[in-house]
Amino acid sequence: RDRAPAGLLLYNRALLASAGVAEPKKIWSWGDFRRACRAVARANLKDVKPVALNLYPYSVFTWLYQAGACIVSPDGSISVDSPEAAEAIDFLLGLWREGLSERPDPADDDSLAQFISGRVCFAFATFYTLGTCVRAEGLDWGIAPPLRGRVHACSCLPTFVALSSRTAHPEAAWAWARFLALEG
Repeated sequence: RDRAPAGLLLYNRALLASAGVAEPKKIWSWGDFRRACRAVARANLKDVKPVALNLYPYSVFTWLYQAGACIVSPDGSISVDSPEAAEAIDFLLGLWREGLSERPDPADDDSLAQFISGRVCFAFATFYTLGTCVRAEGLDWGIAPPLRGRVHACSCLPTFVALSSRTAHPEAAWAWARFLALEG
């Protein structure tokens, strides 16, 4: 319960219009997103970067899921050493290497502040940060459908599940917990 989507793609309508990019009303592929970022960069908007990336786990998980990576192996251990995980990381690093984003700092995420101040056209956020955007005066913004990498996906903020040691159905409870972790 209470699973909030993460990795929501926010966009600044005025900056998109200035760059001649249509609002993302349909699902964008990673290629579509990169092309939009490049168009914003070509527009030479003063002091504006196309995108602010953050490396908080909920955002990175979204990229991994879109690449088709599984972050929890069948034995329950964390594993991000698949070719799909490498593809997602390469894509993110490519945005930075192309100059489409400032270098993301996992210890200091100011992507939402950059977005609200108009210093970036795109940012990734959680459901919980949308209220900050709603209250930002003069900010004309929207939320795009989650991007499509190999798959169309977004992640959810972590929700913890406790299983009672006295549950009447321990095998079913663990099967449910594994399902949530691997597929849910």
